[in-house]
Amino acid sequence: MICQPCKQPFKQDENAIACDTCDQWFHQICVSMDIETFIRHTNDVDIPWHCSDCTNLLENENRESDTDVAIQPDNNEKNKKKVDKLRILVCNFQSIWSKRNSLEKFFKDHQIDVVIGSESHLKERTKNSEFLPPHYLAERRDREDGKGGVIIIYRDWMKVDQIPNKVPEIVTVKIQTHQKPVIVSACYRSMYNSKEQNKQLTEEITDICKKYKNHHLWIGGDFNLPDIDWNTNSITSNQYSKELNEQYLEVFETSGLHQMVNFTTRKKAILD
Repeated sequence: MICQPCKQPFKQDENAIACDTCDQWFHQICVSMDIETFIRHTNDVDIPWHCSDCTNLLENENRESDTDVAIQPDNNEKNKKKVDKLRILVCNFQSIWSKRNSLEKFFKDHQIDVVIGSESHLKERTKNSEFLPPHYLAERRDREDGKGGVIIIYRDWMKVDQIPNKVPEIVTVKIQTHQKPVIVSACYRSMYNSKEQNKQLTEEITDICKKYKNHHLWIGGDFNLPDIDWNTNSITSNQYSKELNEQYLEVFETSGLHQMVNFTTRKKAILD
């Protein structure tokens, strides 16, 4: 193999990296890559690296395919806009990184404004710009093990503020509209949650509902509650304990929440 910039063959003890687009190989030093970045890319196959030629090509393709939208995200708060209506998607990604290449087309085809996402499976070191389509921003909570995780994705021109949450696996934002702000929360109840973790999550949901009772409030995500019949708010099976199911039913009922999903989302159950 030959390094493309220097045209020299690789020695056994030299660091080298391949471009994920053209499959050409490069010396680490020839692309001015620091050792930390090199280790990061070589240890994690899910993080792509593109040589400078391929990076420029990809950027040009993005510009040509999206000329009807501003090229750069608008991070100037003065230019942020309030919204009249929202098109919201609730999604269990089961790894947003593995689906990053199809997100831009899907968001554009379906005119998605906000995504309430669970099981994002992102690592803390992963930057939003590495997986988000152009013109979208995100607030997220990642887990140290790279599993689970919640995320709210929104258009970059929207006025959005993150609301602090006390527990993991929930992230909340306030979206400014021409009327009352909309409060949006993304939650994930892992099937492996302990009693204490379920208690913390339900208490956090209760607190949000109380604090923002005069706002429009949307709470979405994957709660993994297949035992509940949402048409009757009753427990119809016993995959999980009766105590756990009653705990979540009580929170939803006392907080004035209504299940908006009326179709099965996994086999014969509504988990979202």
